[in-house]
Amino acid sequence: MKRHEVIFSCLMVLAITLSSCTDRPNFMQYEIVFYAHLGTETNEIGSNIPLLTNYYSNSSEVFISDYIDTIRSFDIFRDKLYLADKYNRRISVFPLKGGGEESKGFIIPSSGDGYSFNIPFQVILNKYGEIFVVASQSNIEAKYDTNFISNDPNLIDTNAIKGSNNYYIYKFSPEGKFVYVIGNNGIHSEPMVYPERIDTDLFDNLYAYYKTYDGDDPVWLVKRFSPSGELSFEFSTRYISATNIKGTNLYVGRVGDIYNLKNDERLIIYTDNYGIKNGISNTGIPENTYHSLDVYSILQNAITKNIFESTKLMDQFLKVTRDDILVLYSYVDKPQYRGIRFRFIDINSPTTNEEIYYAPVLSDNTANFGFNVDNDGNIYSIVVKDNSYYILLKWIKVLSRK
Repeated sequence: MKRHEVIFSCLMVLAITLSSCTDRPNFMQYEIVFYAHLGTETNEIGSNIPLLTNYYSNSSEVFISDYIDTIRSFDIFRDKLYLADKYNRRISVFPLKGGGEESKGFIIPSSGDGYSFNIPFQVILNKYGEIFVVASQSNIEAKYDTNFISNDPNLIDTNAIKGSNNYYIYKFSPEGKFVYVIGNNGIHSEPMVYPERIDTDLFDNLYAYYKTYDGDDPVWLVKRFSPSGELSFEFSTRYISATNIKGTNLYVGRVGDIYNLKNDERLIIYTDNYGIKNGISNTGIPENTYHSLDVYSILQNAITKNIFESTKLMDQFLKVTRDDILVLYSYVDKPQYRGIRFRFIDINSPTTNEEIYYAPVLSDNTANFGFNVDNDGNIYSIVVKDNSYYILLKWIKVLSRK
């Protein structure tokens, strides 16, 4: 049996067998679009398995798979997979399955002509295929998501210095040639704190998102950089009124997440609103809570449209596609089935127009690293099989009822 057939047959056991109850939705299936060995060679992908193996070498009770970490930040552009390989300290570019000679891969090392970084954590591409990388610029090894905290100095404390000015955003050409580096206030400025995410729009602007807290309340700061790398816009959710009135009820809002649209200068803001009674926020009372998704205009400096309000939905943001389709997801656990629900919402439709897709929950005997959506709206997920293979699954969309 060929190697890829072995991997495929092994993966077929990943999906949980769900009941045939007629009340469950139609679940998507997947295809394998990429796989590679874990390791340090050029054609391999980094992970923390060597760290874990060394640390737990004297223990037979620890399951390494419970703590595996590997690349989670990736982007796909023209049949190529771009990976922020933080353990091998490079950007690795691989052709996806079926790619021709034009999809040949390459490596962007941690140092080269005009630049040097330490650890890359995020990678995205704009519509021209230009590559943006969030990376630390010193030997302080923060933000390794090893899923556990240890007193061993050789292992990484995930939260140790996340807020320190230790990061830049590096821009590379489609061929991997260094262009410039962006700091806190644009090019040629000091390093920045770690951004929760970066994104682009169709005008080649770059957005960086930073999350802080005012007590227990999250506060988001958005910075936009022009195609030349200059800081052109800043916005903080601190400026949005925290309280609002619906009928006779008073609510306090907490911004859970924020993204940018691709086709114009607008932001999408997801807010959880909690009822206030006698000056106390009743966060533990579901019937006195609602969630809202709103459009904020940068030009008008105001919320200009409400997409939806709901007392039931507890979705999380996942992506805004290049067509300005919002992708949200949530975990659904019902007596008839368990699964991941994806909602694709077209905000430009006169009415709230959405499509619903479901993915099954993968089995627990394989390390799973969540779901990603690319700019075209394709759904992917990452699994690590047998502590040896890094595998990218593409989910085949099947519309389902709500």
